[in-house]
Amino acid sequence: MLRKAFTLIEALIAVAVLSLIVFSIVALVTNMGSIVRKDFKTYCLVQAAISGIEAVRANGSIRSISLICEGETIRVSLQNGSRISDSCYEVISRAESGTRSISLKGVVCDFGG
Repeated sequence: MLRKAFTLIEALIAVAVLSLIVFSIVALVTNMGSIVRKDFKTYCLVQAAISGIEAVRANGSIRSISLICEGETIRVSLQNGSRISDSCYEVISRAESGTRSISLKGVVCDFGG
């Protein structure tokens, strides 16, 4: 007599394999969300540091700005670096949020216009 039904052992093995696949996919998606969130925070910090350099280009006396990105406040401190020429100098922009920070350097020139 041929049996065409699954045994209890076969069904349990199938459920275990399926569960392993589902849990692996869930872990992968969760991990990817964490990576994307970290990359987006880095993007916010870089953009804030660039905005700081642009703020100095607009008004050379600015020393700090604050921006909000995704509900988090990013503090940007600005300082003048070395003079490159009579009309140009280096600006160091440091963006901080929580425990992460990024520093960028830019050149600001004032041609008297």
